[in-house]
Amino acid sequence: MEPKLALHKNNSIDYMVGFYFIIFCYTAILIPLLELYKTVLLDTSFNYLNLGLSWFIMFYAMGRLSLLMMGDTRRLIELFFWIFVYIWMGYVPFQQVLTESFPLSGTYSSDDIRFALFVVIAGILSFDLGGFLHNSLNKRRERKADYDDRSNLNLFKIDKIQVNEKKFIIFTLIALFICAIIILKIGGVSALFLNRQIFNAQFGGKIEFLLLSSFLKVSIFVCLVLGVIYYKHSKIKLSLGTQLWIFFIGIVNFMINNPISGARYWIGSMILTLCFLLLPWGKRSFYKWVIMLLCLLLFVFPKSDMFRHTTDTTKIVQSLTAQSNMATDGDYDAFQMTLNTVKYVDLFGHTNGEQLLVAFLFWVPRFIWANKPFGSGTTVADALGYDFTNLSCPLWAEFYIDFGLPGVVLLFILYGYFTQKAQKAYERAVTTNEISVARLCVPYYAPFQIFLLRGELMSGTSYLTAYLFFVLIGYWFFKQKQEPLNQAYPDFKSVSS
Repeated sequence: MEPKLALHKNNSIDYMVGFYFIIFCYTAILIPLLELYKTVLLDTSFNYLNLGLSWFIMFYAMGRLSLLMMGDTRRLIELFFWIFVYIWMGYVPFQQVLTESFPLSGTYSSDDIRFALFVVIAGILSFDLGGFLHNSLNKRRERKADYDDRSNLNLFKIDKIQVNEKKFIIFTLIALFICAIIILKIGGVSALFLNRQIFNAQFGGKIEFLLLSSFLKVSIFVCLVLGVIYYKHSKIKLSLGTQLWIFFIGIVNFMINNPISGARYWIGSMILTLCFLLLPWGKRSFYKWVIMLLCLLLFVFPKSDMFRHTTDTTKIVQSLTAQSNMATDGDYDAFQMTLNTVKYVDLFGHTNGEQLLVAFLFWVPRFIWANKPFGSGTTVADALGYDFTNLSCPLWAEFYIDFGLPGVVLLFILYGYFTQKAQKAYERAVTTNEISVARLCVPYYAPFQIFLLRGELMSGTSYLTAYLFFVLIGYWFFKQKQEPLNQAYPDFKSVSS
């Protein structure tokens, strides 16, 4: 490398590190100081320890995001996890501790707030510990592969999907048939463009809504994701007919998954998934995503539920122009619901895994499971006397209501471990340009994760289960015989050689 070129490269690296440092200082230090200054001017009292704990959560989350920005890998799950932690479990609780105001009714002592903050901190540290354990074990396996050729073969296996145009069209026709049946059941195509409350009422009950709505919206979307990956695959040249068919699937998808009748979490996850699949990823893409997502979730997200109750243009404009306070905005009730869950456990005790069980068995009807519990958010809200019970219940609260603080630690370690495993599989699939289960799932799960993290888990698992179901059906439909990379690709050299 020539001296001038090396100097230019070093200056560029120094410039970007400085830019990341500015972002960190602004989001983790300056913003909290500005909020604190405004509160001091109002002469409001607050608990310094609780304020420091909520500030620590913001500081830690933005520190992790800053480290991710310095890399060039597509660690999408971590991106959305730390964005959620920064906003919902750090920035908003910081405001709530400062102003002593919450979106829902309820009174809490300083000890209650402090313990809930400790629960959040235990969860985020355990998540990082799980990722660290996975990376440590993975490095140990790689070192072992240097001496054991058989380990090397097992290490680099990829669950490849061999797609061909005929099978792809058959698969999408099956999904279209499923969608057509459900659309006829709910009253025809016009029902897709009703506001969300009326659309949800077209289904017989909550179980029927969760099952049919998720199958309707997810089946066609999985086909579109597969089609986009298929289209972008550099080793495959599609016929014009197949390209037009993928375009048609896209049109049908956006008719079914429209922002009028669709939940914003689902619509947002869908759009971001397609962005991850279609937009190029460069060495400096991560910080752009961080900035964009912070802006979207802080400023756009509170206004994105405008079609939930009405399609009246005047009322929609009023909702868009209305001022909102995040500390008292129901969209950011995750920390308060953690507080409420701690209070619920103090009154009624832990549920010993029952809430997690019902979240994953949401599809079992009540005439079979007579004592089937409601979702955690509904259970806590009802027990504490709220009139409106369709409330969130963040993952921290879901784990705490079942197993207490030890459960939060253990389950977040497992969550961090397996999400890191999924990310590594996704990065490997992108690097080798293979169509795999990880490549289909991770770009979707990463943004949808915000829905699961905010809760309640019972509602989130319906769409996630439907997505995994159709991906696995597609995997079975397209699956080819698995081969190690050094056999599937002759140019790939075994480490042991």
